[in-house]
Amino acid sequence: MRHEVSWDDAHGCVRLTLRGPFLLDDARVMLDAIDRALVGRPRRYLLIDHTESPGALPPETRRYIQSSGQQMERIAFFGMSNLTRVAARVIVAVIGQSGHTGIFKSEAEALAWLGKPGATDESIGRG
Repeated sequence: MRHEVSWDDAHGCVRLTLRGPFLLDDARVMLDAIDRALVGRPRRYLLIDHTESPGALPPETRRYIQSSGQQMERIAFFGMSNLTRVAARVIVAVIGQSGHTGIFKSEAEALAWLGKPGATDESIGRG
């Protein structure tokens, strides 16, 4: 599988690395892998590396993820193109997830936000 899920001990989060398009079947497999990686962990933080993924998620993939019921305390995206970041901000705001989702240019910014106590949706506009 080209996408990868791993636990990042140094930063206390699950890391999802996307490589290529993230399709519906990929989402099903990766969400299960994320759930397994979070078992017994003290917090539910997710870092999504979009550097090697071509663009926005297909609508059916987004709908599946939204309906999965998977709850994260914080989700940080990085590595998106400018256009994809703008589209992602709009989608996240429309679905009401901006309170715990940050969208960043760099991995360092995303990790800093995940590690910052009390981070809020102020960060969604950064990057």
